[in-house]
Amino acid sequence: MTQEQQAVLDVSRAGVRRLKVEALAGTGKTTTLVELAKDLKVRRSRQRTLYVAFNRFVVEDVASKVSRFADAMTVNSLALRMVGREYQAKLAEGPKRMSLRQAADLLGIDGSLVFTVESEDAGGAASAGTFVLEREKTASLVSSAVLRFCRSLDREIDGSYFDSSINLGPRTGTVPVPDEVTRVLVAYARDYWADLCDLDSRRFRFRHEHYMKMWHLSDPVIPYDTVLFDEAQDADPLMRDVVERHDGEVVWCGDRYQAIYGWRGAVNAMEEVKADRTLFLTKSFRFSSAVADVANGFLSPLGGRPVDGAAMHESVVVSVTTPDAEIFRTNQGLIEHFMVMARTGVPVRTDVDLAEIERLVAGLVLLRQGRRPAHPDLAEFRTMFELNEWLADSMVEDDEFRVSLRKVLRHDLDELSEALRLARDSQNETIGRLLTTAHKSKGLGFDRVVVHEDFPVFSPKDPRLHPTDLRWAETSEGLAPGWQGGAFVEVPRDYAPELFVNRPQGGKLRLWWRCPPREEWQLAYVAVTRAQRELVHPFTDVDQVICRAFLSNERELLADVVDAEQFDVTTETGRAARLGALSWSEEPDVKVAGTSFCQENIAQVVAGTVKQDDWWLVMAAVEREPGNKFDLNAVVVTVGGLKVGYIPKELAVTVGASLGEERFEVPGFVVGGYLHNGKRAPFGVRLCLAWGVY
Repeated sequence: MTQEQQAVLDVSRAGVRRLKVEALAGTGKTTTLVELAKDLKVRRSRQRTLYVAFNRFVVEDVASKVSRFADAMTVNSLALRMVGREYQAKLAEGPKRMSLRQAADLLGIDGSLVFTVESEDAGGAASAGTFVLEREKTASLVSSAVLRFCRSLDREIDGSYFDSSINLGPRTGTVPVPDEVTRVLVAYARDYWADLCDLDSRRFRFRHEHYMKMWHLSDPVIPYDTVLFDEAQDADPLMRDVVERHDGEVVWCGDRYQAIYGWRGAVNAMEEVKADRTLFLTKSFRFSSAVADVANGFLSPLGGRPVDGAAMHESVVVSVTTPDAEIFRTNQGLIEHFMVMARTGVPVRTDVDLAEIERLVAGLVLLRQGRRPAHPDLAEFRTMFELNEWLADSMVEDDEFRVSLRKVLRHDLDELSEALRLARDSQNETIGRLLTTAHKSKGLGFDRVVVHEDFPVFSPKDPRLHPTDLRWAETSEGLAPGWQGGAFVEVPRDYAPELFVNRPQGGKLRLWWRCPPREEWQLAYVAVTRAQRELVHPFTDVDQVICRAFLSNERELLADVVDAEQFDVTTETGRAARLGALSWSEEPDVKVAGTSFCQENIAQVVAGTVKQDDWWLVMAAVEREPGNKFDLNAVVVTVGGLKVGYIPKELAVTVGASLGEERFEVPGFVVGGYLHNGKRAPFGVRLCLAWGVY
């Protein structure tokens, strides 16, 4: 471990209850958390540690590494385990799609809402206008309010989830909403939420956000001593709130500059949460200086510390002839390139679900022919006209399906279907370059990477600059769109004089360039840092950007920094001796290792023991085995003189130091051994063994 990584363990040993680890790309943050989980178990045998992350693939990768020291699960699986299991049937059996007309019927919205708005003209004369809120518009407002409620920290739905004014279309425009109309909308929304909470109802689509909100409303207590929150920059507000209220130790670990899921409601916990101490991981093992320089071109304008390319191998920014991965900003860019590759016969693979796209295209072809498709997401549409009308309906909230569908419909369906067929026949999951998006590539690394040009332009010096990216104006007034749309920044003449060709030198006329929003910069940073050895990218002069004030977060990072030098990062001597003597614990916290080689002995043990429920209670003994030629620190576990396994090697030093030359008897449980399809499952052994100071 590096000194930076070791400092994380030392700060935890010093008793810090709230620790934040700011870890840049490739700096070994997950490895650090695994080592911390191991260290916590070594120090306290009854320690219960939870490793949690938002991404299922991250958790699956870590689970096997921490299984003896911690439980690893996603945020959703934690909520499902504590609340959502009762609602799994609703997830599986409820409708997948629903038109606004169907939603209005189920909500009991019998007719349009008619309301009157009084106003005064410029002369003070009173007038009144009558307006109509159609059933479908009402259903749209209600369903959107419920979804926003599920992503909030509020405990009930009230009028704040409905705007004080509403757009009733191009003819009517925006009109104020009277309080009595808002009260009707709130009542419908509460009925909608009550139906979602009904275990027996299958009327409305039940989403993951719904049981997550139910879990949050139950004021859950996380049943662990320590929570290790990986990829914390992607935390949603509910999970962040639950973890912040946790009484035990919490370690927030992530890269604030890889926060790329704000569009689905994630909050960047690395910016928002308060910690007693903050540490930094800046040495990247993934790449060396060349790729680090590209990454720092994005980190610098964002206000971040530079990443140190510390990999042992060389990294270069060159032309890659046979990339291992090609990274795109959009699914559309990926699919278009995929079709080109499929036609030319170049072996490619992609982590986009091609089978699902092929089923969707087949359903669209049937719809175009006037036939009802079997695809569940298209089944409610009778014609292509109805589908296009639904896609164009601004009252329907966009979700991933609607966005993907629009992208598919931009292509010739027959041509796309043939390309997908060729890909399905030729694709091998282990052969050929991977086509992926920046979002899906997060957490991965490849030797040779090509980043494609469908990313935005990040500097006025970029040769990809298009005239539509520029604005000529006398002042900056009116040139300041919101965060999501980026911001206009003035381009000085001496910065990019070539842009001012044929423009007057004097006068008030100035040139403005739209800087992409912060999340686009972070997506590009994610993309370039996937490369380990070779990188090709389209970005030019990114570090010369002139809009740092817009991009960088002005919060001071250094206020709560703890330097590694304040902690002893080298001394291990005597730690085990300070942990205290062995004792019995109330729970079987120690999983015995090596039981697969002792199955016959364990079978003999249980043959003479009365089974209780699904386990056998035994009295085991632990003692050092100095003659073990594979591990000088080995601690063997026996029952009735029969060897049943060993104390896991990560814990053996601690247990052995407490044992000395003595033998310690401890209660234990034998589990497993049940019959399944005529075969007996393997036995396992767990011990009620404790050590450490509590």
